[in-house]
Amino acid sequence: MGFGRPDAACAGLGPRAHASTWLARAVMGGTLAAVGSLLGSAPLFTGVLSGITFRTHQVDGDLGGACRDPVHPEGDKPLPHRTEKLTVYEWTGATASRYNLADGHPRQALTPGQIEAIGDVTSLYIKSAAHNERAAKAAFEHAFFTLAGQESVHRLRPPLSHYSGSSAIEVMANYLRMQKLTVTMAHPTFDSLADTLKRHGVPLTPIPVEEALSLTSSSPPIGTHALYLVMPNNPTGHCPTREQFAGITGFCARHGILLLADFCFRFYGAFWDYDQYQMLTDAGVDFICTEDTGKTWPAGDVKLGMLVASDRPYGLLKDISDDFLFSVAPFTYEIITRLIGAEHREVRRVLAQDLADVNREVLRMTLDGSPLQIVNPSHRMGLDWLQLPPGWNATALTEWLHAEYGPQLLPGERFYWADHRAGSRYVRVALLRDAGYFDEAATRLRKLADLYQPASVSSLT
Repeated sequence: MGFGRPDAACAGLGPRAHASTWLARAVMGGTLAAVGSLLGSAPLFTGVLSGITFRTHQVDGDLGGACRDPVHPEGDKPLPHRTEKLTVYEWTGATASRYNLADGHPRQALTPGQIEAIGDVTSLYIKSAAHNERAAKAAFEHAFFTLAGQESVHRLRPPLSHYSGSSAIEVMANYLRMQKLTVTMAHPTFDSLADTLKRHGVPLTPIPVEEALSLTSSSPPIGTHALYLVMPNNPTGHCPTREQFAGITGFCARHGILLLADFCFRFYGAFWDYDQYQMLTDAGVDFICTEDTGKTWPAGDVKLGMLVASDRPYGLLKDISDDFLFSVAPFTYEIITRLIGAEHREVRRVLAQDLADVNREVLRMTLDGSPLQIVNPSHRMGLDWLQLPPGWNATALTEWLHAEYGPQLLPGERFYWADHRAGSRYVRVALLRDAGYFDEAATRLRKLADLYQPASVSSLT
């Protein structure tokens, strides 16, 4: 399937990762002279004329370690064991861990087909700089939504582009604050989503993911103006079937609820089988949807986020977006469009899905009979969600693994943003890593899990 074992570059993930991150930023910023000098010195860029291998170490959230103090929901009881924001653990995995299985971004090498599709980076930059942004944006949107099977999106107002899904969510949070809307939000989900809305003073009410998927037009009102779901869900992998999605849209239509749909992991679910935007339009629902390329294509965090909205919220969203961003660099559109072009839509799966499936099976075979148990084994995400035995604590285990030079994972507490204790027996494992690197990490995880001796139950629960 084109997934090579890691070369020596995989073992040392420090300075070269930072060099390639700098290079990606330099290209987007137009510093062509810097690009020329670094192309010959960054080992992770393998062959200027033949293609590139991106392996940078950014994280899901854009704020990184800048927000180290947890934002506790009202009434949340403090944990005996301090838990940081999830992005802090991602930064630890990226910068100070032998095995980074923390952040959910694709960190694998480009396939030969992707390398060929990108071609010469310098030529691509020069070509893209001469392009009209509107044309580059249209070509990207056509490629993205056609691959996703969402052709009806072209009958809606134009998507609002951003440099990341997190930036798009920030714009949406501004809208919710300005409209004084209350939100019912999926539980669990990545903490930065809830924290972003809380920073804007948006009142939040949790709804269990399983309960959200069971909503229908006959379900009682939820008591808020909007419903915020991540589909497929990060971290549990739950993804609505066509019938379940119809139930959710019918529920929102009947009760006049604004649907906030995070589709950033859309290529890892069952969303190939139906057009969500057609169903939203047919139901007459007001909606704001978030799309993202950064969870699917290994472009060194050169990525695009988008907001797709119905008519009612669109105007204000566009005004806010314009205040945040004048334009997206054509180079960004071009490189992601080329990566999408290396996919094969007829097989109804992306290349990253193939790698996730292989590593998921490796993880499950390696952990078979261990104290760590797979949750929701039927999901297809580029992540796995593991349950710990009674008496174990996710934060304590994560910190111990790091101290023992084991894989950096994400502890589950802060995924449960309204009740941290509910996540204290879960950890998240990222799967989108080169095969040999992941094999080593999974083996190390199994060895350490078998050796782990938790502190007394009374001190951690």
